[in-house]
Amino acid sequence: MHIDVSALHNWRVMATDGDIGHIVDVFFDDERWGARYLVVETGHWLKARRVLLSPAAVHRLQGDIGVLHVDLTREQVQHSPDIDTDKPVSRHRELELALYFGQQPYWGGPMLWGAEAYPGGLLAGPVAVPPSPVDEAAAAREHEAALHTHLRSAIELIGYRVQALDGEAGQLDGLTIDDETWAIHRLIIDTRRWWPGGRVMVAPEVVTGVSWDDRALQLGIDRAAVKAAPAA
Repeated sequence: MHIDVSALHNWRVMATDGDIGHIVDVFFDDERWGARYLVVETGHWLKARRVLLSPAAVHRLQGDIGVLHVDLTREQVQHSPDIDTDKPVSRHRELELALYFGQQPYWGGPMLWGAEAYPGGLLAGPVAVPPSPVDEAAAAREHEAALHTHLRSAIELIGYRVQALDGEAGQLDGLTIDDETWAIHRLIIDTRRWWPGGRVMVAPEVVTGVSWDDRALQLGIDRAAVKAAPAA
């Protein structure tokens, strides 16, 4: 099933022993276009905070709309590492999350989820802990690498200008997620200000870059190809 990111907003998240809170965003990576974390705002049961939960812990019950279930307890969520979701999440912080929840890092292989096509594969086997650097130079390199991140807010991306090879072609109106692989399935582009029509869908593979400063999405196709894309 494909779910629009905007529709996920405010879905409830249920632990094995009760309500955790509601989804306020989805963090995806702009290299492989995978939805890496649900950003969940906790309810009144816990001091107001936002937590990052990997799709590896998620399962949906047949027929459920507006609710996601996670194979975690409220206590596990309560004691999860504090992450400032208003700042870039470093790879170091991601590793800390993975170790806490007993999940393999998703960046350890050639597929969308490391060595697996589905996020559930991150739960298999012992979690590999990288060795500590042995000298100051190695520590500095590790620290620098940890600062770089490709995690982005899906909610922030919506509304960005869409730039085709030969000019502006619309604005991003939404993202759809495959709720089994948690890959970004399609980008929804609103073209109505540029020519008669409506909303069309393109694959993330046609994206050649994202200018976060200019709030623009660059595509490797021309305006005619955008216009001819399937209707959303």
